[in-house]
Amino acid sequence: EQGQIFIDVAPGLRPFVVVAADGEPRDIGTRFNVRRVAGVVTVGVAEGRVEVRLPAAGIGQEIGAGEQISYRAGRLLGSSRFAVEGADAWTEGRWLFDDLDLTEVVAQINRRHSHPVRIDDPRLAAYRISGVFSAEDRSGLLAAIVRLYPLRLIEEGNATLIVAR
Repeated sequence: EQGQIFIDVAPGLRPFVVVAADGEPRDIGTRFNVRRVAGVVTVGVAEGRVEVRLPAAGIGQEIGAGEQISYRAGRLLGSSRFAVEGADAWTEGRWLFDDLDLTEVVAQINRRHSHPVRIDDPRLAAYRISGVFSAEDRSGLLAAIVRLYPLRLIEEGNATLIVAR
């Protein structure tokens, strides 16, 4: 249904294929990440090459190190830059954010922690976050964000709200 996996495929073995939703990322001797959230699958390549096939749609695309591609419902959604440095940081309990918008940072917090974070104004997504943070230290990450930007936190009963100061 959703989740993430980081794969390091030994060279010389038969092709390794991941079936994620209606697509099939297929390694070509590589290290890569596959993440599915809210029906969107994103494949990011740390090393080597990966072919992402959508068999039902009869399409596919090959991407290399430093690239990622997303797909949903039989459609490729486009490719973009993939932060190779620390791509597997999440497997070690760390987040490595490289110029991510606040919306994506909040989404990562919410995937890992049961007390959700919300943003009260979509314009706050313009704030960009970079750094390495402990994935267990939700409050430390939020404290760093409100020190960097003119934001504040409001604790609600079931969520933490990020608002402009």
